Amino acid sequence: MMELRQIVRDQKLSDFNYKLADFISEQDKIPSGKKTGDIPHFWYKNPKTGRTVSSTDQNATDRGYELATKEDLPNERKPKKVDAKGGDEVKVNISDEEKEKINNFSAEIGLKRSKADPDVFVDEDDNAIMTIGPDGTLLAVDEPGELSDKEAKKYEERINDFNAGTDDVTTAVATFMSTEKASRENELPSAEERKKLFQQDAANTDKALSFTKADVAAQKEQKGKKDVGLGTPESRAGEAVTHKAMRMLKEGKSYEEIRSELMKIAKKKDTVLKEDWVDAGLRSTRAALRAIGDGDEQRGIDNIEDIVWDTDQGREAIGVGDHGTSADMFVKTKDGKRIGISLKKDGKVFLANKGYTTEMDKFADKLRESGIPSDQIDNFMEETSIGKYDDSLRENLISSATNILKKKKLKAAFEDAIDRASQDDKKAQDQYLNRVEEAGGVDEFLKKFADDNYNADDVKALSRICQFSGDENLVVLYDGMRNEDAKMMQRMLGSFNDNPAVADGFKEFVLEGVHFESILDLDQNPELDGFLTIYGEEPDGVELSKDNLLDLFGSKTKKLYEIDEQWQQTDDPKEKEKIRKQIAKEAESKIYIDYKDGAKNGIIKVKGKDGSDYPLFTIQTRSRGIGTSPILEIAQTTFMTNSLKNGSFDADTWSPQERRTFYRNRKKELSENLKEGGLAPVTKKALKKELAAVENKLSTNESIKYFGSILDELKQNTLGYHWMKAEEDYPVDQFIREINEGSLN
Repeated sequence: MMELRQIVRDQKLSDFNYKLADFISEQDKIPSGKKTGDIPHFWYKNPKTGRTVSSTDQNATDRGYELATKEDLPNERKPKKVDAKGGDEVKVNISDEEKEKINNFSAEIGLKRSKADPDVFVDEDDNAIMTIGPDGTLLAVDEPGELSDKEAKKYEERINDFNAGTDDVTTAVATFMSTEKASRENELPSAEERKKLFQQDAANTDKALSFTKADVAAQKEQKGKKDVGLGTPESRAGEAVTHKAMRMLKEGKSYEEIRSELMKIAKKKDTVLKEDWVDAGLRSTRAALRAIGDGDEQRGIDNIEDIVWDTDQGREAIGVGDHGTSADMFVKTKDGKRIGISLKKDGKVFLANKGYTTEMDKFADKLRESGIPSDQIDNFMEETSIGKYDDSLRENLISSATNILKKKKLKAAFEDAIDRASQDDKKAQDQYLNRVEEAGGVDEFLKKFADDNYNADDVKALSRICQFSGDENLVVLYDGMRNEDAKMMQRMLGSFNDNPAVADGFKEFVLEGVHFESILDLDQNPELDGFLTIYGEEPDGVELSKDNLLDLFGSKTKKLYEIDEQWQQTDDPKEKEKIRKQIAKEAESKIYIDYKDGAKNGIIKVKGKDGSDYPLFTIQTRSRGIGTSPILEIAQTTFMTNSLKNGSFDADTWSPQERRTFYRNRKKELSENLKEGGLAPVTKKALKKELAAVENKLSTNESIKYFGSILDELKQNTLGYHWMKAEEDYPVDQFIREINEGSLN
């Protein structure tokens, strides 16, 4: 890796004032078929190693690559397994046990299955590294993408070790990891170069702090590497607060001085950094330092030697490579430990919060990485596809429009709603209502649906007229349109029942969402010596610690603690891997969907000690408007951070004041979600019922003896996005009960 780093640094320091694109014609380029975002890749050659690589023009310029010719390219970039006659691709025929060993081995050395070929394993940059032979033998790829010779050789040695004796795979993996950790110090840049990297990293974070809206717009237009962390400009600025605060504390500044300086930036009208992010970032700083200093902030800051952001420069400066975690920044302690820190503004954390198709594709990738059989993933994706949602909504719209057209009372109510809207100045300006007039009247407008000749604006017009008509029967039609979101979620839950392996993969996804293996150090990450998850909650931030996770998934008298103690006591790599699987399996067995709450609200819970239910996440599909593409939301509940702040997942130990604060915050969430709108009628009804229960608790100041009653009455979730299953058409009680029974055995 250092050879490649040196090449990059040499090129950046050289006087290359020209670009390859200036004198190479487009016709001479050979497309590789890959893209970085919308930027195409072409075949280039590294002149120092002779290897051909898939690269963007800008990356090739930065690294000094030369354009590859057809003669330079190998016959096979990604090898396929072919029979002796060179005919069709040969299927790998190995046992499930062998597959599991290979999956574990590939995951431990940082590889994942290729989307194009499940028998090919690639790294984070999609460089093909190894493939499986028909008999289960692992084969190193001859041309592993943009890896250095040193990196490729290291992988080849590990693969050879695997083939030499699969019984010793875990030992080989552990040796690989320990070698990685031991060699990191030797891979560090020189002291002078590290100083420059630290300065550049600090400059990048300071720039993120003072970013303006104009800077954001300019950055979107910028091509190539941007030297910033992941996330939104606002979240990056929030992360930078903690980075800056730690640096200033090392300089001897007080929290008051640090806050004053940061608030000057936040109070400027055009900066993306806001005052609430400053305070959350400072609270996160305190919590992180307490974690590093074993409960003492000062000891924590005194123990820190280096502070970097999750950028190329920052990671290189302290010797962290592709860590594969959700760390936003890193610190190196004086005893040489590298600690990744995941920073969260508050408890409103999402595992998914984007377009349904985008999030489902990401989930499918996670399933592939877990080694779930491809046919089961394909079946799951087919049953939960956006196409199923579109088809169901289409049938609903056609049926609704046909009913209005054929039934005189419905049609009269529909026409009356349009007439009343036209007399309302505000509603008359609604562009979607004009769709009826543009179609030539009510009959012609409704026939567009019967003829399957409508567009998105027509859908919005139909749904809005029904929604605001004031006619009970038309509102029922609108309710049916809105309930398509609920039906979509039922299809997903039903698919979990039909695909047990996928259901298990979802549990792994949930555990990953709380950084389970990273916090417990079960992943034995060769790039890190520790991992912290920090929430910037009031009053001084909180950490989701190892003890918190062990307490959440089982009390000290139960199995998980006992298994963890075995993990700590053994140095045998094979035994550690065996125990790691035990711990993960024990935790997964506690995760379930409560079929009573889950059927209505999509709450993913953990069966805690004494039989209590702890809600971790909510799952919800929701379209912002009928006819718009739905999003998938998996949101962490506020129960998690409330428990961390109160030091216990047992609400009996919470003070009356804390419980009252909990209710107040919940009331605010419910009110905001009801105001936002866009909810199915059954969901809206459930939210109002819950809000009334919360208000009653606040008015009577009733104490709660058992937290299970809170969950039953409040159906707690972060955003209050409830959904209602259509039991008549999509019965799921039985399959969820079966999942639960299997999980809790």
